[in-house]
Amino acid sequence: MPNISKRNIPIVMVDQTIEYAVYQHYVETLTGIKKILAPLLWIDVLKLKYWEIYYWKHTHTVTAFSTEDQVIISHITGRKDIKLFQNGVDKRFYDSIPKTEKSKNPSILFGVSNMKWMQNREAVEILYQEL
Repeated sequence: MPNISKRNIPIVMVDQTIEYAVYQHYVETLTGIKKILAPLLWIDVLKLKYWEIYYWKHTHTVTAFSTEDQVIISHITGRKDIKLFQNGVDKRFYDSIPKTEKSKNPSILFGVSNMKWMQNREAVEILYQEL
């Protein structure tokens, strides 16, 4: 957003995730020797939060990818016009009864992700520990 020059055209911000919340979670879950860095990392969290909120307030349209993010952005900014991007996941499909019997053999879980993104690394750790 800072690289977009001022124009008299509507700007639509499509926010895939609330970035400051990702980093805030990271800082809040630091353990061991890494916890020493927390005060410095909080500066980055607060800076990111400030600018993220600033751009939410100063764009023509903001689109969120989840109802939860839509509610958070609306609450923080006071805007009631935050749009929701329908990502095409049918929750009823995943709540349904499985159509095949569970296999006795081990299954393979495969995914392609950018592991430089901390949410993806954390998701893999959760899958590994809980499944």
